[in-house]
Amino acid sequence: MPEETPGVLTSFVQKTFEYLYESYDPNEEPEFLDSLFAHKTFPEKSAFEEELESELGSEESNKAGLDIRINHNAVLFPGVKDYLVRARQGASLAKVLFKDIFEVPEEGGGIVAGFFTVTRNLKFRIRAGPAQRVESVSFSTKLERTVGDDFRIIQLYITTVNKAAPVHLYGLFGSDSTHAAGGEEEASINPALLGREG
Repeated sequence: MPEETPGVLTSFVQKTFEYLYESYDPNEEPEFLDSLFAHKTFPEKSAFEEELESELGSEESNKAGLDIRINHNAVLFPGVKDYLVRARQGASLAKVLFKDIFEVPEEGGGIVAGFFTVTRNLKFRIRAGPAQRVESVSFSTKLERTVGDDFRIIQLYITTVNKAAPVHLYGLFGSDSTHAAGGEEEASINPALLGREG
């Protein structure tokens, strides 16, 4: 079997991650995750997986041969759902922006790695508009082909961190950009207050 056509793996991963992070709700469509990570490459569970499941008290919570790590912590299959649910909490809108991505085609699949950000609008507002949270995600994923241009994930390594987006309060300290936008009234200091003692 020849190597995958360049770009096919990247396109699949980009579309998949955009869906997972922008609109997918694990509670409403759990079967999507199941099909995305299901595979037949490794019919038996590794000793590591059996040991991990034994430590966490679960016998049926991981798929055979599936290797998932989030911030270098090995997680069982349900951990992906928990991660996505937590990421959505308090957000009303999300947008994925890929900063860098590359692929290594192999016979019957390949590896795709890169970096993207997820900007989420939160459900509360601040003076400048909707509050935002930005998640930075570095990833590496190994895929195997199923049918047509569909693939399944057999390895997924994610490093992720969340930070609040910077807030720009236009109109403070006499910002010219406020007037250029026809926006808010300029904030100023009353000169009569300067130099007062006590």
